[in-house]
This record gives sequence, C-alpha cells and structure tokens, in this order.
Amino acid sequence: MAATLTDEVLARYCPVLFLHHLDKYMPCSVEWFIQRAGLHYYNEGVSGCGELHEFSSVPGGVEELLPAGQVTQEKLLAEQDRVLVPEHLSLTLDSMHFGGHDRRRLSEVPIYVHAKLVLDQVHGRPEAYEINYITFYAFNGHYAVPFGLPILMTGNHVGDWEHLTVRLDARTLELQGVWYNAHRNIEGEWCPAAAVPRTPCGRIIGHVAINGHGIYPHCGTISRLFFAANDRTSRAGPVWNPTKIRRMCGVPHEQDAPHLCRTVRSRGCTLPPPQPMAAPRPPATLRATSAAYHAGSSLALASARSADLPLLHPLSSQLQEAQQHRQTEQQDVSSSAGARDEHWSGMGTGYALPQVEHDTSLWQQYKGYWGTVVGPMHQGWFSNPEPPVSRGLLRRLFLPCAPGVDSLPPRA
Repeated sequence: MAATLTDEVLARYCPVLFLHHLDKYMPCSVEWFIQRAGLHYYNEGVSGCGELHEFSSVPGGVEELLPAGQVTQEKLLAEQDRVLVPEHLSLTLDSMHFGGHDRRRLSEVPIYVHAKLVLDQVHGRPEAYEINYITFYAFNGHYAVPFGLPILMTGNHVGDWEHLTVRLDARTLELQGVWYNAHRNIEGEWCPAAAVPRTPCGRIIGHVAINGHGIYPHCGTISRLFFAANDRTSRAGPVWNPTKIRRMCGVPHEQDAPHLCRTVRSRGCTLPPPQPMAAPRPPATLRATSAAYHAGSSLALASARSADLPLLHPLSSQLQEAQQHRQTEQQDVSSSAGARDEHWSGMGTGYALPQVEHDTSLWQQYKGYWGTVVGPMHQGWFSNPEPPVSRGLLRRLFLPCAPGVDSLPPRA
C-alpha cells in the first residue's frame, strides 16, 4: 500500500538550485512567457529557427496567428482547435525578452511539479514515487564550439524546459535517489540518496549549467560531446529558492482525477533498494514555526525556517563531515560574492519551504511548441518513469546519440 503523497512532501523535497553567475538567461514563469510571446503556425512543421528575423527562411512559410502581447491562454486553446495540425504551433519571443525574469526577483519564479506512482514490473505493486520538479527558461543560450572558443555559436533556441526528479520509497516516502536531468534525458545521472547534496533540513541541491540549464549534483565543468561543448556549473551565482511551487493538475490522468498521481510501470532502477522494514511507517512529521495550514488545502510554510525541519533519515557521520566541509566552502564563496542576488547563508540556516499551489491552468492542454521545444506534458519523462541507468562520462563524450537502456530486469 502506497503512502499518500501530500503537498507537504512536495514542498519538503523542492530543490534549491544554484545558477551560474555568468548566465544571462534566467528562468521565467509560463504566464510571463505567454504575455510576451507571439503565436505562429509553421505550415510544414516547427523548424529550428528561434528568432523572429529567421522566419523568412523557414520551409513552407510561417503564419502569424496572434501578435506578441495579444496571446492569452484562452486564445491559445482556441487557435489550437482551429488549426489543422496543433503540433505546428509555436510560441515565439522577441530577443529583447531572452533574458527571462528579473534576476533580482528570482524567488517569485515558480518551479512546476508533476508526480508519478511507479508500479513494479511483476505484480504491479507500488514501488516508488517519482516527483518531477520542472523549470522553464525563456531562452537556451549559445554554446561556444569547440572547447569554449567562439568559433561556432550553436545550440540556442527559444523556450527551455528542464527538470530534476526526486524518487521516494512508495511506503515510507524516504528519499531513494535523484535523477539529475540534462539535455532531454540524453545525459541524465542517477544519484543515490547517500550521495545527493542536501541542505541540513533535507532539501535537494542542484547546480544549473550556464546557457543549457541542465541540472547536475555538483559544480565545475562537465565534459561532453568530445570535450567540444562542455557544461559549466557554479556556486557563485544567484540561488533559486521559489516561494511557490505549482503542482500541475491541468492534465487528465488515467483515473480522470487530476488531483491523483499518474501510475506508470517501472523500467527498473540501478538505485539500491530500500532497507527491509517490519511494517510501513509514516514519514517524519514536518514542523513549522508559524502559520501551518490553509484550511482544507495545500501547505502554507513559506515562513517556516528550515532549521526547524528534521531530516527524514539520520545522516551518517561521514555525511555530516561532508556537510561541514561544504558549509565551510560555501561560507568562503558567500563572503567573496558580494554581488550575488540571494546568498546561500553558509548552509547553516537553510531556506523556508515553498507554498504549494494546485495549478489547473489551460496552458497545460497546449499541444504546440514553446519556441522550438515541446512542452513537458508531451515529453516522454512526463508520462513514464525516468531511464533506469545513468549515461556516464564515456557516453556523454563519445556516444551522445547512442540509444539508452529502456528497462532492467525486475529485482528478485
């Protein structure tokens, strides 16, 4: 029997994300993007062009359906019903908006949440919850190729959906591991619970690569594509800790109940299985110092200090030592980065938990493209469990187009 995945749990594991201090392209909300975008129809399908001045070179031509500033969610779905092929629609921004949301108000940008209940391959019993924490950027910046030299600037496009997935035990809701996603699952990495970087209160930590916005469990240089297009992450940039997260409830599920989780069959996982337990037990209770709940609705913990929130599982002495080392390192970085928008506070006090909103907005039913990227609702990871294995350094470097592993044999 699976435990109930409450809003409290979704807030509890919401990641804290480090953005690269040199990144010009900040995240944004869907509403922010729609208000500034124009809606276009590509007669022969959405091409790779991402800027307005490139429309003249698109095969088959492009028709402007709604000019920038006149798009609403209602009009978006009305045009979708009117056109012959909804997948040929694209929301496109002018270059003046590529920078995204004001980085000084980064905490106002929400992270979107989607949860799946994973059933085992043999008996269909609850195995785990996978919670997708989804981020959105107005623009995916250029990569300087090769080797960081500005000989060829490539990889840029309007619209950039990324995500990180937290995997929890279905009975206890304790952390099993995190899937750090990069570049549409092509270069993702599983990180078992003991190795996941976390705040003292248990919040997941992620490091966001400059321009491409893939999420990694560590900072530094991530080698990829024959060393020609490496990703870079940093701890010296602004920290994205949203005050609100939005649970996506606007997409019908199999049960025809948007508030329930989608159920999917497991593809196997290389993460270590949870320790055997005599009987299921509820997750650790979260404590808040003020304003606990909205009556009959989601958690209101935006003012709770994470120092009051106990870990869901005890840390080993080795992990405590590692955290102390990271704390010292972060304090050094914080003291030298006076221009940062939001300081990390040395990991000592941590961050308040976000509020959880149940989002049923119409944009979740949109079938077209956000620039030149399909929305998360139509990507494979939204409807299916994450890949069972990590890509690994060799594949990132030399076999970027090699097929991944679709499934693993079930555990005994």
